[in-house]
Amino acid sequence: MRDARRWFAFEAARNIADSRGTGAKAKVARDLLRMAGPDAREAGMAVIRARAQRAAAAAARGSAAARRAGEIYDRQLAPVIPRGKGRGRNKIVPGPRNTAGPPPKPPKPKKPRKPRKPKGG
Repeated sequence: MRDARRWFAFEAARNIADSRGTGAKAKVARDLLRMAGPDAREAGMAVIRARAQRAAAAAARGSAAARRAGEIYDRQLAPVIPRGKGRGRNKIVPGPRNTAGPPPKPPKPKKPRKPRKPKGG
């Protein structure tokens, strides 16, 4: 029974981590969390909190990877606040792109065609 509860908590933690993005995977993770209920969310948050504490302890010992992991866990534990519509931004930038590339190669010369063999010969 204890293993089932652990699996439940780990699955919820994975869904919490996946739900923070955009796209189909995040939408499915959010739906799974919604269906699982508040107990699943609390269990998943407890797992992430424990991981964050382990990462903080390792970062205190000087691990750069643990410091980055702690930042990730902090973002996962942060509450998701719904954003408003926002304002549109014009992303169109005039002018050419990638102008600092290498010069274009000259075209390869075409191979001459082989003459046709005469029929019946």
